[in-house]
Amino acid sequence: MTLYAYRSSRLPSGCFVLALAVLTGFASSTAIAQQTDPIIAKVNGVAIRQSTLALADADIGKNFPTEDPDKKRDFLINYLTDMILITGAVKGTNAADDPSIQRRVAFVKDKLLMDRVIDNVNKTAVTEAAVRDAYEETAHLLEAEDEFHVKTILLRNPENADDQAKAEVLAKILTAAERVRKGEEFSAVAQELSQDPIGHARGGDLGFLNKQQMSPKFFDAVSKLADGQISEPFETEAGWAIATVVEKRKRHVPPLEQVKDQVENYVRGKAQFALVEKLRAQAKIERLDKPEEAKP
Repeated sequence: MTLYAYRSSRLPSGCFVLALAVLTGFASSTAIAQQTDPIIAKVNGVAIRQSTLALADADIGKNFPTEDPDKKRDFLINYLTDMILITGAVKGTNAADDPSIQRRVAFVKDKLLMDRVIDNVNKTAVTEAAVRDAYEETAHLLEAEDEFHVKTILLRNPENADDQAKAEVLAKILTAAERVRKGEEFSAVAQELSQDPIGHARGGDLGFLNKQQMSPKFFDAVSKLADGQISEPFETEAGWAIATVVEKRKRHVPPLEQVKDQVENYVRGKAQFALVEKLRAQAKIERLDKPEEAKP
């Protein structure tokens, strides 16, 4: 699993106040310009900036039940106001020295620093050359695979069907196949008889499928057909079916522009994995809960 899989735009539950404290200190140390991060409110002289409002929105904004942006903004400002007032009420006490609070602060700080490092890795890794190389590295794997434009008619076996009940369903699917072979439109028969939802919605048309998208029995039946040929009935987990192939083709390799987002994600994940593997190789990692798995 790559490291980016651990990331989340939402901080761990209960940690927002702590993250806010960390980020507020960071913001003051970098002296964010008023024009780029304006102050939108003050509570007893403590500034609430636009960037802080954005953090609150990311943390709890999705839980606000209205789409009215003004009402949502007021709600978030009130939330931050209450936060400042409540945390201000315990200033001068030893509440911040509580070990559980300190552990949470350390956790959130480490997570923020980890995210910063990963962001930098992503920016460095995702270059035009790297994306092009990754695309060319994998695109050739897709070229040889066949795809089949398939239509099907499915008649389901009754629940807990015995052999006789299954035989009755088989007889019905044989009749459906005979109707198509005598000239009726496959789609029309599918819309009339098929008990698969697609059979009613699209006349049994499943579109183009590759081997991985079909069950072994379905693929075995379809792969033997010439274009326009009707299969013999075959049993599936749901019941009995027949199929026809409208068209066969080689899998189309999409141009880089069409799959660029996926390729960039692959490049990011590969770079993050390489970073973690390098750091683990240099580290001494001890599993005290499982000594037998400790790294030497």
